Amino acid sequence: MGHQIWREKESIKYRLVCQHLYSFFYFFLFFLVLPIYDHQRYNFLTYLNQLEFMGKTLILLSFLLITGSCTKSSNSLDVDITDEKNDQLKTDDKNLSLKKAILKTIHGNITIKFYPKHAPNTVTRFMNLVENGFYNGLKFHRVIPNFVVQTGDPTGTGTGGSGQKLKAEFNEIQHIKGTVAMARAQSPDSGDSQFYIALSTLPHLDKKYTVFGQVTKGLEILDKISKGDQILNFSLINK
Repeated sequence: MGHQIWREKESIKYRLVCQHLYSFFYFFLFFLVLPIYDHQRYNFLTYLNQLEFMGKTLILLSFLLITGSCTKSSNSLDVDITDEKNDQLKTDDKNLSLKKAILKTIHGNITIKFYPKHAPNTVTRFMNLVENGFYNGLKFHRVIPNFVVQTGDPTGTGTGGSGQKLKAEFNEIQHIKGTVAMARAQSPDSGDSQFYIALSTLPHLDKKYTVFGQVTKGLEILDKISKGDQILNFSLINK
């Protein structure tokens, strides 16, 4: 979606520049070329002086207007990107995102909503990974009954990730069944792409891991997941 917005804004910028160039063409034609045909009003020296002045003016106006159109287009792009990010941050009365993710398994579908106000950077990064298809085909490499199911490691060993570490965003959200949080190593800021889903209430994990989502549908599916099960598809949809 970001690439589509970029292409649209580049097209708008191109059209604006072309419009300015057309205006300069008529400006040049009227003020610089037409006087050549009126020798009674313009002598040669006057025409040369006018040509020099108009040429400098034309160069200055070209620079100002083209730069202005590029800046305007760039600002419009920033607004659109901001609007897109704001859409991701919209929440319901439970502080859960309006946008949701559908995780498909052989046992059924799991619907996850996010906490963008509590973990904005984590939610944004996670959504990007989902949109890019990072999780498709990955296995649940860690499954502990009544504790967690964990996935997000391309190597399937529990030591891999996407290669981009995330700063911790510990918050007040408690671990209950269906809570989605970032897995990490000993360092608080070692989270990457691995995440776990709680299978029960886990108060001893509260405020020690970045909680960023909650399963809203498919809680019964969690208990059916076994070690080695694959994520068939993971995608984002609007409400």
